[in-house]
Amino acid sequence: MKNLLLILLAITSVSCDSQEKKTKKASEKYIMTHHKNGKTVIDTVDIQDTVLKIELPDPNYIPRQPQNDTVFNTKGNPTSVKLEDDIFGASFQRFEYDNSHRLIRITGYDNQNNIKPYDKDIAIKIKEYDQNGNLIEIRHLGVDGKFISSEFEDTPIIRFVYNTKDQVIEEWYLNEDEDLRTEFAIVKFEYSLQGERKTKGWYNEKGDAK
Repeated sequence: MKNLLLILLAITSVSCDSQEKKTKKASEKYIMTHHKNGKTVIDTVDIQDTVLKIELPDPNYIPRQPQNDTVFNTKGNPTSVKLEDDIFGASFQRFEYDNSHRLIRITGYDNQNNIKPYDKDIAIKIKEYDQNGNLIEIRHLGVDGKFISSEFEDTPIIRFVYNTKDQVIEEWYLNEDEDLRTEFAIVKFEYSLQGERKTKGWYNEKGDAK
């Protein structure tokens, strides 16, 4: 009888733990809508979406409760995401892709469909790729479609330099005049034989180590 009671308690404990994990996992999902065969389909998706984690102002953003936060296209890429709040002005972001399904533009909008900043002064982010599909430049624009100011170390332009193995070896940080910043203008990387990247150091516009 004692052994039976212990078994029952163990089963109950496992069941509770399992239910708790399910509840927690469910709370970490978006309710999404997308279009398929001319119909609107409602489904759930884990928030561990690479594009969203990188592009949201808060990469750890989890909705307080399941809601219709994100709209995906038929390729599974997010085309619209609702922001947690609008402290910079934007209430949601729209994502645009090229024919190779690479993210090329992010724009912030308020609820009246006006372009608004979603991260400090950044209202529009534009990405450019080379023929190998490598990201080579990111431009940060304001609501007027012009480069944001480089004041307070905000970066209007970031450029990436690659080696023959398509590995990033340098990142260049430029101001709105497309000139390298005076200080902390370039960060260089080096790679181990296993391909692991390591930061070599920061350099000023003249190439002197910082």
